[in-house]
Amino acid sequence: MAFGLGNPQIDRRPGDPLQVGGGRYPPRPLAGDAAVRGAKYRAKVEVIEAAQREGHISDDIPADHLLFMLIGLAAWWSSVPQLATFLSGRPAQSEDEISRRRRSVVLAAEQLALRHGR
Repeated sequence: MAFGLGNPQIDRRPGDPLQVGGGRYPPRPLAGDAAVRGAKYRAKVEVIEAAQREGHISDDIPADHLLFMLIGLAAWWSSVPQLATFLSGRPAQSEDEISRRRRSVVLAAEQLALRHGR
């Protein structure tokens, strides 16, 4: 038996792998701080949706997915610093490497969001 299925006391959130495909745990509403945080992220999605409707950025990627990807691009460096060091061969926290990463994230974000050849 999967660990989560045998331990229902573990808090399950919507989108949890056990939720996919009609898992045993019904989605729970977000409570307290999570509801406030969720509303703030939803507001960010709405800003991206408006920019897409107005033609400022591409609508090729749905706004919620685009925001998720942009957050991932920016945050993943600090989530797996050892991998970042392995790949770049540079100290993860050096000012030069942080600047280099930022430039790459900005370029990648532009490539994801800007309109190309339309």
